[in-house]
Amino acid sequence: MSHIIRTCLWFRDGRGREAAAFYCALIPGSQIEATFDIAGDGTSWLTELTLKADKAVRAKAMAAMMKQKKIDIAAIEAAVRG
Repeated sequence: MSHIIRTCLWFRDGRGREAAAFYCALIPGSQIEATFDIAGDGTSWLTELTLKADKAVRAKAMAAMMKQKKIDIAAIEAAVRG
């Protein structure tokens, strides 16, 4: 069973779209819904995205992350892939 999460990311360093693309690449079936240049100068972005993950993938990612003091993306990706 898949679960859908709709969320927004807000970055002031101009990397909001990059961060959203990273999260979508990490979770298959996810997508960027919309991006808004809040400041009008490319430095502050609000990005809406939909994340889709089945229960097993979500559990693996969460279990790997909860063991970490500092988030290690490579370890989370490895846990999800098995």
